[in-house]
Amino acid sequence: MKRVATALTTLFLLLALVYLIQVVLLVAERRSWQAFDIGEKSIQDVDNARQAVAGAGVFVILISIAVGVLVIIWAHRSRKNLDAFGVADPPLSPGMAIGLWFIPIGSIFLGYNLLSGIWKGSDPDNPSPYWQGRANSWSFNLWWWLWTVGGVCTFFGGFYLDEEVGSVGEALNRNAASLVGTTLLLIACICAAISIGQFAKRQHDKAARLAPTHGGYGGPSSAPPPSWG
Repeated sequence: MKRVATALTTLFLLLALVYLIQVVLLVAERRSWQAFDIGEKSIQDVDNARQAVAGAGVFVILISIAVGVLVIIWAHRSRKNLDAFGVADPPLSPGMAIGLWFIPIGSIFLGYNLLSGIWKGSDPDNPSPYWQGRANSWSFNLWWWLWTVGGVCTFFGGFYLDEEVGSVGEALNRNAASLVGTTLLLIACICAAISIGQFAKRQHDKAARLAPTHGGYGGPSSAPPPSWG
């Protein structure tokens, strides 16, 4: 569990770095369009700036794929630990903790429900098996909703390679949407890195407190504890 959480945290920080580079490139692209509009730069200069943004986008896609795979593994193991903790009516099932990520749009809400329940059910300071009324994580909330809004903005901005634009005004509008979206995704990645560590530590502390009094935490069929430290 520790290794998955550490790898996921590292990838989110790496993704944040690439997003930071992309923000800089998007600003440069915007300036190129503005300079082109007043005749100070050629269309080739604009194309070069656009290609630089697209090149960074390739790295975003590759790292995001790795992040997605590890998020599925991490969420699945974290959900199984709730059974080990004896949590009452845990959110979704371990199988759905894998399958939900492949549901378009629905994965946004199902994923939030799953991870929110994992956070609440892993509270080390509350031995009660009931979790629904507990507080959620601020870092998780920021991660999740900034990522969602940022993704929508970049979708409308267009993660384009050679997509044609009809006018400088349209290009600037798309650039603005991409710039806002990428900035939100950058912040979301930092929040995600913080949140993943908090989730893992929370589950470890819960396991440590239950271990002395519960064989396998919640019962004889419980999952093994997550490792930490």
